[in-house]
Amino acid sequence: MRSSHKKQHTKSFMQRKGRKHRLEAFLRDTDPKHLRCGILIAVCAVFVIVFMLTMNSEPQLLSSEEIVAVKERGVLTVGVLDDGDSMEHQLGILLADKILPELSNGSGAGFFTVTSTSVSAHISDDSIDVAIALMRKGEDPTLAYSEPYYTDTINLAVRNGDKNKSLAGKTIGYVFEGKKMNVPEEFEQYAKKNNAQLKAYAGYPDMLGALLSAKIDAAVMYGVYAEKYASKYAFELSPTILGYAEYAIAAAADKPAFVEIANIMLKELKENGELYSMLP
Repeated sequence: MRSSHKKQHTKSFMQRKGRKHRLEAFLRDTDPKHLRCGILIAVCAVFVIVFMLTMNSEPQLLSSEEIVAVKERGVLTVGVLDDGDSMEHQLGILLADKILPELSNGSGAGFFTVTSTSVSAHISDDSIDVAIALMRKGEDPTLAYSEPYYTDTINLAVRNGDKNKSLAGKTIGYVFEGKKMNVPEEFEQYAKKNNAQLKAYAGYPDMLGALLSAKIDAAVMYGVYAEKYASKYAFELSPTILGYAEYAIAAAADKPAFVEIANIMLKELKENGELYSMLP
């Protein structure tokens, strides 16, 4: 038995050795021009396969479990803020058209009002399928995010006449964001640099009321919110910009098809220029 095993092992080794010699002979005897052609053909074939898979990605996404559930229900539930005909509403209608093309003029979109602090919970409990609610990309690690659809500035609002005053040692208000209510890094860095204190508020009206009554000295405002509240509250923006916020479409992490289809939609809207016509 041991002798037989040794013969089989020797035979296997000789077979491998023979294959190696045949490969070396093939490479030695083959015209380099033909060899390069063969490699080029193989590379092109791989490229074609990848291209076909990419082209078929949308149909594959539309047959995913989460999208099939929406089709059976006949409505895509979109979490938005309480703004009327906003950019987010328009994107929600277009995303519904993408997922439910058999319905027309956005009739497949159902809107659900959320807040910056409740939106993650509504995604988690399936109250909404996606959120298009000025959510900063990556702010909640339990969610999946699309590519950004808008980049906003992070400003400081101050009382009229205080535009150029130093905020060193002062109190700066900000509004809670996300389910965990984390303090954005830009706010903490600015406060530390200026030895300032941060004070959290549940919403912009409360924070701006505190600003005008001198309970705080400045308020962190994203550009879209500054524009929204400019006619209701007497404030002006400091020339200081803390950073930039990228807003994205969000969905549950275990339902990535929503954001993948959103990415396809956003790419098309950027290419045809329609996205820029929606900008606030």
